[in-house]
Formats: sequence, C-alpha cells, structure tokens
Amino acid sequence: MTHQRSMIKYFLRLFTHPSNTIQQILQESPSFFRIVIFLCGVGILRGILEEVLQLLVVGQFSQVVSSALLSKKYLLAGIPFLLSSVSFAYLRWVAFAFIVYFLGRFVGGKGRFEQLLRLYGVILGIYAVTILPNFVYLIIKSPIITFRISTTYNPSFGIGQILTSCWLVFISYKVVRI
Repeated sequence: MTHQRSMIKYFLRLFTHPSNTIQQILQESPSFFRIVIFLCGVGILRGILEEVLQLLVVGQFSQVVSSALLSKKYLLAGIPFLLSSVSFAYLRWVAFAFIVYFLGRFVGGKGRFEQLLRLYGVILGIYAVTILPNFVYLIIKSPIITFRISTTYNPSFGIGQILTSCWLVFISYKVVRI
C-alpha cells in the first residue's frame, strides 16, 4: 500500500509541481470519500469567506461579531448560502471533469472519466481560494462587481475569480496533456 498525501498537500503541490502532482494523483488514486470530504470543507470555507467579505464591505463585520443576537441571525441566514457553496463545489467538480474529459477525448486522449474526477476533486480546492484576492478591495480600490441579491448575500466577481480562472485554464491544459 502506498502512502497517500492529504488532499490539501496535493492541492498545494499543484502550484509548485503541477505535472508531477497530477501524475502522483493519478498513480495514488485518492478515494472518492476523501475527495467528497475535502470538497465539502472547501465549499464551507468558501461560503464563510464570502460572507465575511460581504460583511466587511458593508461595514457590518464588527457589529455582527460583537452582538450575539446579530451573530445568531447571520449564522441562521447564512446556512442556505453555505449549503449552496458546498453544492456548487460538487457541481463544479463534475462539470470541470466532464468538460476536460470531453476536450481530452476530442484531441485523442485515452484518459478515463474516473481519473478526471479524482484530479478535479483536488484541483477544485481553488474554489475556496478564489475569494481571497477580493479582500484586497478592502485596502485599495480594485475592480470588483457585486451582484445585489439580498440584504444578507451579495456575491462578488473580482480579481480573485480572474486569477484563479487563469490558473484553472493552465492546470486543465496540463491535465489534458498528461
């Protein structure tokens, strides 16, 4: 039995050694159970970070943290958004794996869909990271588009999504090549 790295270590190694890490994930084949748990954590972390960013942008973070009543209200109001973040992580997982599988087959690849599910289960750790560069908006004005959906949830699209999308294109290219 081979030693398997944690999902987080696989994910972080993708930034420094993408080709080697892709091959290592393919060789070690992490279990789908580990991937599902990892993506659940990624979705929850993404939802929390996005909610904190929204509260900071509208200047309500300190009020929510200092008031037990407001904290409870925001926690309850945030549950559907956390669930949607987790669900969206799973949806992205399957969609990205399918798109790259289809693209790889189109260009003559021989990979199996199961392999891409394992790879993208790790690669989509980027879903949590996507929101982090948008925190720069709090320090300096940077391009960001905020969608006004409700009083408690207004998702943003900014530099974070652009940077991580570029990384996803790069890593997807590597996956198709391998």
